Amino acid sequence: MFKNPDAFVSRISDILENKKEVLGDELLMVNGRILERDYVPIYENSIYRGHLWTYRDVTLRRKYRKSLEAQRQKYRNIIANMNLGLIEVDNNDKILMVNQSFTEMSGYSEQELIGKIGNKLFCVDNNNTIIETENLKRQVGESNSYEIKVKNKAGAHRHWLVSGAPNYNLNGEVVGSIGIHLDITDLKALEIQKENLLVQLEKSNDELQEYAHIVSHDLKSPLRSINALVSWLKEDNKEKLDDASMQNFTLIETTLEKMEQLISDVLEYSCVTTDESEKVAVNLDEVLLDLIKIMYKPEHVTIKILNNFQR
Repeated sequence: MFKNPDAFVSRISDILENKKEVLGDELLMVNGRILERDYVPIYENSIYRGHLWTYRDVTLRRKYRKSLEAQRQKYRNIIANMNLGLIEVDNNDKILMVNQSFTEMSGYSEQELIGKIGNKLFCVDNNNTIIETENLKRQVGESNSYEIKVKNKAGAHRHWLVSGAPNYNLNGEVVGSIGIHLDITDLKALEIQKENLLVQLEKSNDELQEYAHIVSHDLKSPLRSINALVSWLKEDNKEKLDDASMQNFTLIETTLEKMEQLISDVLEYSCVTTDESEKVAVNLDEVLLDLIKIMYKPEHVTIKILNNFQR
């Protein structure tokens, strides 16, 4: 019946001999069930008159307790070893529990943290106000995430991303909060570096555009001067020049106009902030003919367009 009958008999003898109250004695049965036994001696005028035995089957309760303890241990191990820092505080921000990752993040040991006020220990600048505001949110049942700047035990400033949630007791009352912490210092440094680079890039683009406008103006000025001189020469010598010479002057003017347009197009293309231009179809035959007109070509050279390049 009992898993260890000799021990059962021996224990009965000891209890009867001592005649002292025994509560919660555990008995293991052969079939795996667990009994809990109480012994209550009965005295009258300090004279022993007998005793009362009580047996209860606590098999389900013990199995449930072991299962609950196993689950608790499993989650305790997960919390202790996860890479995110976990901290539990009461409504006054007093630290009640931390995991291993949080001690590594903060630089403090568990013994140095338990019982301390979190915002006084870590916060710098105006983050005390942030923590106090977030704790008030927890007391009304709000959960959210926020960033804070903290100082670890070594005095180094770090950036933490905190996800906080209210902690309730069995009566549904908020008794504090639980926070999960992620150190985002490296990510924050990259963001700051990115912002600085964007500022520098914007400044460089402004300087480049200003330089491009200056260069464009400096390049166009001599072209306009040459164009004006050519016009004056044509006007002053139109009665003296033959048709071939006048055609050459016209070709010079056309070339100057195209050069000025080319400079304007390069300036527009170099401007980073310029909106994307609308795409249009280009007749390549016309482009080739214009190039042939303005380019120098020796007399013994002949240019032929073998294919149609309209599109």
